[in-house]
This record gives sequence, C-alpha cells and structure tokens, in this order.
Amino acid sequence: MYLVFGFDKWHVRETYEFRPYKKVVVRTVNQLHPCVVVEIGCGLGEILSKVDAGVKVGVDTDRGVVRAARWLNWHKHTSFLDGSFNAVKDLPFDQIDALIMVNWLHNVAEERVRTELSQLSQRKKIRYLLQMKYSVTRRTTDITTISVGV
Repeated sequence: MYLVFGFDKWHVRETYEFRPYKKVVVRTVNQLHPCVVVEIGCGLGEILSKVDAGVKVGVDTDRGVVRAARWLNWHKHTSFLDGSFNAVKDLPFDQIDALIMVNWLHNVAEERVRTELSQLSQRKKIRYLLQMKYSVTRRTTDITTISVGV
C-alpha cells in the first residue's frame, strides 16, 4: 500500500493491533462522548476510524498517507485533510470536543506546539486535548487527557 500511495512504510508496521496506545486513545475518547473529534497526525486513520463521533477529521502532513486514509476509511464518515494546525484552524466549526495529538510530538519543538495550540484555541473551543508521552528510559507510554474548556 505504501508503494501505491507513496508514504513511509512505517505507517503500515505501526498498526492498531500492534500499538496498544491506540486502543487506549480510542477508549479514552469514546468515554468523553464527543460530537467532534480532530486528530492531528492521523496517519492511516486507525484511531479515528474506531472513535464514536458525529464529525471526525484527520489531518496529516504526508499527502500520500492522507490519500491512503481516505481510501481505507471511505465508508466510515471521516474526513482527511493535508496539513497541520492551519488546516484545523480553518475547519468550519467552532468547537472541538476531543483534539488528539499522539505519536508525533517528538518530531516538533515543544515551543512550536505550544504556540500553535495557543493560536488554535483562540479560534476554536477545545474541550479535551489528548497527548502522548513516551519514556525511552522506562519504555512506557502515557496518554494524557487535558480538560481545556469544559
């Protein structure tokens, strides 16, 4: 699939079944009973495809993986967009019940993420933010749910 759509093959190896943190994120989001869920860094959409929400939007900077996510999830009422924080800022709704940002924050400077989230929260009401922290020394993954604007 990565050859057809032109994305990095690690997306295929990092499947839902082999990444327990993805199950934790899905369970956590579904317990929030959200109407609108947005995932920045959605990859192939495995998390979003299992979330129960009326509006689900996945955003990723890799155009190939976005095309593959659209193809894989065409029947699951999920939209996928090329981009990052700016794409989320331009979405046609004012509130995001759950904003998911997992397994990519290590690639971006913490200050940039803080700035982007600050700018995003000026345009959208974000109820919950889900982030993931991975400890290399402990080899553990912690999913953090932050109540932003309940």
